[in-house]
Amino acid sequence: MNRYIFFRTDRIGDFLLSAILIKSIKRNDPSGHITVVTSQKNYNFVKTFKYVDNTILYPEKLFDRFKFFLNLKKNKYYLSCVMDGKKRSIYANILLNSNIKIICTYKTIHKFLFGFFFKKTLVDSEYSTKLNEIKAILKILNYNFEDSDLNLLSDR
Repeated sequence: MNRYIFFRTDRIGDFLLSAILIKSIKRNDPSGHITVVTSQKNYNFVKTFKYVDNTILYPEKLFDRFKFFLNLKKNKYYLSCVMDGKKRSIYANILLNSNIKIICTYKTIHKFLFGFFFKKTLVDSEYSTKLNEIKAILKILNYNFEDSDLNLLSDR
């Protein structure tokens, strides 16, 4: 069973974009286990999606963050993906044991600062749409995209 982890520690609307990718991965790998690390702002919403197997709240307190990183380090992931572009998520992913590590960011500098640690750094400006960025990630995984993956709210 492949394990996937996504960092989406921002708001609900941002998660909805990532949910297209997550749903597509679950369709391509039905036995895969998907974890999403969230913020307080989107935690309860993300938990309602049936193709998300585990939802983890990103801790606010420094000591809790240390424990959080140690717990994540225990797991082996097929894919770890920073969808929020935040440094805290990038640093966490550097520490993770993952076959494929990907960053989605709007900062070109991240490609140079962190590219060594990640299989791919996707910069927003390199893609005409978010959907094309999602398709690029699916291509890395050798997974396909279907238009039905866009129907997020109908099958929560």
